[in-house]
Amino acid sequence: METNGRVNLGDGALTLKVYELAEFLIPQIDKTIYKNLETTINKFFTRPIKAIFEEVKMKDRQKLDSAILEALGLDPKVYLPKIYDGLCELVKERLELPKMRKKVKKTKGKRNAEKLKEDIIKEVLPDGAKKFPEDFWDINIKRGTFKELNLPEESLKFSQPFFAEVEISTQGGFSYKTKNPAEVKYIKYAKFNSNLKVKIPQEPISIFKTVTAYERYIRKLRNKLFEIFYNRTHDQKLSHSLIQSVLEELKIPEIQE
Repeated sequence: METNGRVNLGDGALTLKVYELAEFLIPQIDKTIYKNLETTINKFFTRPIKAIFEEVKMKDRQKLDSAILEALGLDPKVYLPKIYDGLCELVKERLELPKMRKKVKKTKGKRNAEKLKEDIIKEVLPDGAKKFPEDFWDINIKRGTFKELNLPEESLKFSQPFFAEVEISTQGGFSYKTKNPAEVKYIKYAKFNSNLKVKIPQEPISIFKTVTAYERYIRKLRNKLFEIFYNRTHDQKLSHSLIQSVLEELKIPEIQE
């Protein structure tokens, strides 16, 4: 059954049609041998059959199989261990093959998705993503005045507004306070872009315009990426996952609402 059965059912299943038994070679066992094995055979056919890896260790199984080999003129001491080893290997391969196929399919899928992502980045952003904040200053902002803020490499903590004021701090002692919500976003986006020496416009309206232009750019980019990924994959979940991967790779943050 293990060598001639149908194994293309998936998940390691094995089946055999009744008419296919006609092709099997069934050895004839001498009546004397059968009589000597009658007790063993009766016990064998009434006990639960174990998994093959355990079954080959059972004494009644070994006794019955040895008798069959002797009926075929084969020495059980020579052939039984080899048959058991080969049989266990066949079963092991059959059971492990579906897992291997799934693993190969999953790995191949990841490679294909990674290649698609790289191709789309080159197609949509051949020169890379725009840099925040400088690429989002209009001519009037560039002509205005700025203040410089040196950000630490540590992660920033943003407090809840207290009398409209937000404190931006770190465990290392950095602290910066502002009542301008747009400036909070401005600093978050700059830090996400690994920009540690940040030029901040003095005029609040200029900060707001810079942040608004950046968020508009992110939304437009996300929409364009989704359209392309979905047209290539027809899979919404995969498309969103690929978009997230692209944005992380390019250091583009989630929009802070």
